[in-house]
Amino acid sequence: MSARLPTGTRPGPWTDDTWAAGLLMQRPSLGLIEAASRSLDADFVVIDLQHGLGSHEDVDAALALSASLGIHCFVRIPAPSEEVLTTLVDGGAAGIIVPMVEDTAECRRIRQLCAFPPRGARSINTRCRSVQLDLGEPLIIAMVESVAGIEAFERIIDDPAVDAVYFGPADLQVSMTQARTFAPDEATWSAIRKATAIARERSVPVGAHAVPQAFRNEFD
Repeated sequence: MSARLPTGTRPGPWTDDTWAAGLLMQRPSLGLIEAASRSLDADFVVIDLQHGLGSHEDVDAALALSASLGIHCFVRIPAPSEEVLTTLVDGGAAGIIVPMVEDTAECRRIRQLCAFPPRGARSINTRCRSVQLDLGEPLIIAMVESVAGIEAFERIIDDPAVDAVYFGPADLQVSMTQARTFAPDEATWSAIRKATAIARERSVPVGAHAVPQAFRNEFD
C-alpha cells in the first residue's frame, strides 16, 4: 500500500477574523468528542496528558474519532519524548501543545520530531492514520504561563517552530504573584492583553482556556 507523504503544517481551526472554541478533556472521551462535534459546535478538542490520564488505546481511539468527524484534536503533552510524539503524530493529532515554554528550544525539537525530512527528522510510516488521511504536520502550540515566558514572548512568537500561543492564566498568575489562589487577577489578564496585541501584529493565533466573559473581547 502506498501513500503520499503530507507536506506542510495542517491548517488550524481558526481564521484571521473569527473565534475558535474547544473543549479540554482530562481523559479521552469518545462521547465528549462526538458531542463537541455534533451538539456543541466546537472547533476543536484538547486531550490533556499533562494533568490528565489516558492509555495509548484511549488516546488513539480519540484521535481516530476526531479524524472521522473532521474536528481538530490537540494534545497537551507532559514531556516531548520521541516515543510519545511519534504515537500522537502518526495517530493524527492536529496539534501538540507544549507546556511552560520559556524559550523555543523545546518547540524546535518537537517540530523536528513531527516533520518529515527535509523539514525534520520524523520517521516515515506510510500505513499510519496521518499519512493515509493526508493530515499534514501538527501545529506546534506554545503554552506561555510564566513570567519568564512573558518576558521571552516576542522571541517565542517570532520563531518559525511556533504556530500559535496558548496562555495558561492560572499558572501565570501564580508565577507573577506567588499566590495560591489559582484565580487570575487583573494584572495577569493585563499581561495577557499586552502579549496578545503583540501576537496580533505578527498574525500569530493566540488563545487561553476558561477565558472570563469580561476579557473575551480581548480575543475577538
